[in-house]
Amino acid sequence: AIMFGDIKSAKKYFHISKSEETTLLSPSAPIVLLNRPKVKMPQNLSFHLNTYGVIIAYSALHKLLFKGYKKPLIFTSANLSGESIITEKCVAQAKIAHIYDYLVDYNRAIINPIDDSLKRILRNGKAMNLRAGRGDYPLLKRTKFKSDEVILALGAHQKSQIAIFFSGYMLISRYIGDLDNISSINALKYE
Repeated sequence: AIMFGDIKSAKKYFHISKSEETTLLSPSAPIVLLNRPKVKMPQNLSFHLNTYGVIIAYSALHKLLFKGYKKPLIFTSANLSGESIITEKCVAQAKIAHIYDYLVDYNRAIINPIDDSLKRILRNGKAMNLRAGRGDYPLLKRTKFKSDEVILALGAHQKSQIAIFFSGYMLISRYIGDLDNISSINALKYE
């Protein structure tokens, strides 16, 4: 995704509808897929797709980065495709050092590693979730389904999540990752 310090900066690069702006600035501060930008972007940012992921700085650390730097930044969750988020600096240096120029780190442990939510605004102006993430999950939903049993759902192999049904409610976990690798399997075990 491309991170901007504020919505005004993002509007210099992209046509942003009112619904897209509302979603970008919502409390969950998701990544929103936007159509091609107003300005020419490096070709390797989108790999011939018609959309770009855009996010507005939402944490104090992000805002500090943009205090002295006004250009957009490439924003990643620090994980390899299909794997869980990397939470330790030494693992990041071993696994993904070849993909970044700088690594921003701090001395607080990451207790709940969770990807940013990813949304797309539909033609009717409503936001559709494409990835379950920070700000939206874990999600507790009331259901019409009735049962006295507790039901656990695991899966799928790709884009894995966990759901637990109890007393008319369903608790849905964050996006965990694809279960092709040990890091995602471990994340599933401890979720």
